[in-house]
Amino acid sequence: MPAGSNTLEQGLNNAATLTDETGGTQTDTDCAQVPSIDITKSIDGEPVKGPDGSWTVNYTITAINDGAATGAYDLTDRLRYGAGIQVKTATITSAPEGVTPSPTWTGQGADGDPVNVVASDVELGAGGTHVYQVQVVATLDTAAVNESTFTCPAPGSGEPGGFANTAGIDHNDLTDSAEACDTPDKPSDPGTPGKPGKPGGSLATTGATLAWVAGGAALLLLLGALALIAARNRRTTIS
Repeated sequence: MPAGSNTLEQGLNNAATLTDETGGTQTDTDCAQVPSIDITKSIDGEPVKGPDGSWTVNYTITAINDGAATGAYDLTDRLRYGAGIQVKTATITSAPEGVTPSPTWTGQGADGDPVNVVASDVELGAGGTHVYQVQVVATLDTAAVNESTFTCPAPGSGEPGGFANTAGIDHNDLTDSAEACDTPDKPSDPGTPGKPGKPGGSLATTGATLAWVAGGAALLLLLGALALIAARNRRTTIS
């Protein structure tokens, strides 16, 4: 389309029309280039349980500017962990070159809390990508767990659950968000048959079975002894 002839209603397109004294018109247009910054969030691999029982979860946050101009954004990252999951450490392990993450970030604040802010007023060029990596180490308080501990919440619900995490981005009064979630393993219930190291279950059943076997063997021995005595008594009487 020739320059100045685009009269479509799109983007920040602007058209100006000049009308002269004869009624003739001349129209010219121009369109400002704007940024368009989106965000994605993922968990790197599966949560890893350490020898001390703690869980390590690694996340990747990616900001992408697929617009036609440089834009500035604010980035937040909020942990929405389930009941009984206690954060030991939360760290921004990697950030784009030239970006300094906020030293007050913890990710453990309520929605809108400044402690969820990762970085502010970060410029991202047209077609550019920024990648952040986050690592969280958490422990599981088994006395405080409930169903939310082992279940990821519905996307977009904002509810806590598992290792749920929401990253948000704000630019030009526009917002976008992305979520990622996984869960810790659910501990086995005590006394479950076949679970090594658990009380009851197979061991209790085995003990009962052995008792019945021993009792049956003793009864057979007694019956055999009585039969032997009876047989001897018959031989004595015949003699």
